[in-house]
Amino acid sequence: MQPAEKQEFIQYLEKGGVIDVLTKAFVTLYEQNNSGGRPEDPMEFMKKSCLGAGESRPAAELEKENEELKNRIKELEAKVASLEESKKE
Repeated sequence: MQPAEKQEFIQYLEKGGVIDVLTKAFVTLYEQNNSGGRPEDPMEFMKKSCLGAGESRPAAELEKENEELKNRIKELEAKVASLEESKKE
């Protein structure tokens, strides 16, 4: 990888917030290690830290929200179609 490509990729990661997420996860892992609370599986710890496992919601709740959002989309699509039709008249 050329230096320019490398820099462009780093900027891409920074802009997307990836560097911040990884840095926070590594800092938390380091702090836990120093306080004697070392996780058994560092890879699992990083996955949970980076993917926001602590923010997970029950599947049933997500399915309900998904269905509600699908219905809302249908309503809005119907409204758009109605507005487009009335615009033609």
